[in-house]
Amino acid sequence: MEPASLARNAWMDSAHMVLVLVAFCGGAAAAWSARRCYGLPEFRQALRTVVGAALGGTVPGGWKRMVQALELAPVQ
Repeated sequence: MEPASLARNAWMDSAHMVLVLVAFCGGAAAAWSARRCYGLPEFRQALRTVVGAALGGTVPGGWKRMVQALELAPVQ
């Protein structure tokens, strides 16, 4: 189904990006809390958090939107 106007198309694109960002944060939070639930060692916590965030954002948004979400991350 095609959007009726450019404004609606832009709104739908923005809403989809917000969904990807929420899933990105949810994946990171799930990976962070899994350490305590499953008794995993802490030395690889950062790696698990990054992988959880990447999977959380890729599933609903696809790889293209995940890369766009990573551009918003505060990386130095």
